[in-house]
Amino acid sequence: MAASRDVRGRSVRKAQPGRFDHSGPGLRDCCEVQSQRHEVRFDDTWEMTDRAAADCARLPQPARPGTAPHRVV
Repeated sequence: MAASRDVRGRSVRKAQPGRFDHSGPGLRDCCEVQSQRHEVRFDDTWEMTDRAAADCARLPQPARPGTAPHRVV
């Protein structure tokens, strides 16, 4: 699956272009950042590699609503 997000406006600074890859239990994600003056574009691509491992009920819950889950070591 893929999604794009554009952020525009005078207050938006030019960002460093790059690519960020992340893989976790049952999921692989890639985010490409493209930038122009007053505009940044995020192109996300993700895929499920193992549906059973990506079961949301088994993932750690966030500490507060709207925060990222804690890393389990």
